[in-house]
Amino acid sequence: MHVNMIICGLFLIAVLRSTLFEVRILFLEMLSAMLLATGITLRTFDTLLCSSFNISQQKQTGTYLILIGVILFAYTFITFFSMTLIPSEGSNVE
Repeated sequence: MHVNMIICGLFLIAVLRSTLFEVRILFLEMLSAMLLATGITLRTFDTLLCSSFNISQQKQTGTYLILIGVILFAYTFITFFSMTLIPSEGSNVE
């Protein structure tokens, strides 16, 4: 299963390099929202949502997913506004 995830990730990197900047930003925002939603779900429910974790591991995983989601959201936000402030080569902005 892990090999399959790594191979899909490599294909995803190759595809994301050739896509438009706006599509990459939307993809990263969607990914950060899904990570935040999953992390909040794992943190709030006191029932086992996955049989391979116990409750404390589930809450710890939720905390890490929330942290990763917030960091990814901040990175996307900074990247978006830094790229929109850089004028393109064909514009006449002085």
